Amino acid sequence: DDIKYLELTPDIITYSHTMAAAKQVGAWQRVLGLLNQACIQKLQPDGVLYTHAISACANGSRWEHALTLLAAANAVGSLEFHWSSAMTACAQATQW
Repeated sequence: DDIKYLELTPDIITYSHTMAAAKQVGAWQRVLGLLNQACIQKLQPDGVLYTHAISACANGSRWEHALTLLAAANAVGSLEFHWSSAMTACAQATQW
């Protein structure tokens, strides 16, 4: 929202850095909101954005969201870290 106020157009790199910062402070909901905003703006989320989102969900013990994101991440090319983060989310929630 602040970016819109300044009339700046965020790109994938902007979203990536913002999502990384939100993930670091445990704001998993904000990370998912940023991913959603990137999609609304017709930006093509890449593996890095999905990595941040899955990892944030793992940190927030949101295994259901992590698995949903894992499926979406596979469409852009799965990374080992996607699977690792999703497994971490499931393990923390004892969903094996």
